[in-house]
Amino acid sequence: MLIEGFTPAELIESLLRSPIKNRETIRLAIHALGCGDFLTEPQIGGPSHISYIFDPPRSLHVIDIAINTTGGIIPSADIRLRLRDPEPN
Repeated sequence: MLIEGFTPAELIESLLRSPIKNRETIRLAIHALGCGDFLTEPQIGGPSHISYIFDPPRSLHVIDIAINTTGGIIPSADIRLRLRDPEPN
């Protein structure tokens, strides 16, 4: 799965089924996007901002994320994360 790729939506859905708290789920998903271990398709360059999608609106229960870029909004289901090849020594 890490080599073939997965979406942040799949990651969040899996983590929400685990016994960890909602805020930890979202923290882990955001870390995966920014840690540098994964290639993103499409590449997210330039200024961007993460938007949180709450359920219900005005709650603190996050169920998904989206990336706001200068080119528009990219939903988490349209982003693919693939594990980077390890750098040769």
